[in-house]
Amino acid sequence: MVTHRAAKAARGFTGGNSANMIDDDFESVFRKMIENFMGSMGFPDGEVEVRTWSSTFPRTGTDMDVTPQQVDPEIEEIDLGDDYMILVETKGQATPSVSIEGREARIDFESDIGPIRIPLSFDVDIPSSTASYQNGILEIVLRKAAEDYSGESEGVVQVE
Repeated sequence: MVTHRAAKAARGFTGGNSANMIDDDFESVFRKMIENFMGSMGFPDGEVEVRTWSSTFPRTGTDMDVTPQQVDPEIEEIDLGDDYMILVETKGQATPSVSIEGREARIDFESDIGPIRIPLSFDVDIPSSTASYQNGILEIVLRKAAEDYSGESEGVVQVE
């Protein structure tokens, strides 16, 4: 038989509602799962606090360095027969420069993005090739040199 005092103590422990006890147990299990997961990801023990639907909030002022990672530009190459188009999404970088060195297109940026090198299977007719840059999209149209072409096949393609 449960005494009145024991029942009152149990209500005080669970907040008077057995649903709170279930929520507390679930939150405890969930917190342990997240902490184990974060530990397996290399986060040091005690450095991660999980925000839940209770009154627990993350600590502020942690020493963790969170810096955005460099995202490489997206490149699409399209063979158009006599021409070869290269589209580069530059994420708003400064106007790049385009040059042809042998059978390789080189795109240089005025930022921390390294040069992009694109191998080509043809010689390029530099004077007939074009490049334009607008709204973060670089469009390069390289004219494939004919077999008997004797003009410039290396040099800079002017970006408009």
